[in-house]
Amino acid sequence: MCWGRSWTFGRSSSKGWRPTSSASSYDEHRADLSTLADEMVDLASQGRDGLEVDRAFHLKLMEPLGNDLILQLTEAFWQVQAIVAPTLRTEPEDRLITAQRHRAIVDAATAGDPEALRSAIADHYAPIRTSIARAVQS
Repeated sequence: MCWGRSWTFGRSSSKGWRPTSSASSYDEHRADLSTLADEMVDLASQGRDGLEVDRAFHLKLMEPLGNDLILQLTEAFWQVQAIVAPTLRTEPEDRLITAQRHRAIVDAATAGDPEALRSAIADHYAPIRTSIARAVQS
């Protein structure tokens, strides 16, 4: 999902993402994702819930794929998340870690570093896994 100076996302055979669009689209989309990531960090720093911003981030991230099915599946996930999230024992530090990891996704994609991006995406799921594990153990 690495962005070059010219991009939107296209699926490559190497299980990554490749650039396919214009530099102005890239800059606008990156700025939108960056703003959403910053907003998540701000909310989490205040101890506030950022689920709606998180949802918007993921939908925005998938938007350039131009694949309605992926957008619909992403939206379906967030509908389930809205129901499940209140039942999880989410700690304030989980919210901040999650928000910071969204920032890491934007930074890695912007840098064009596919390994850092894969790592940032994988790491970004750790707090939710921890919350689910706490809920299951209760």
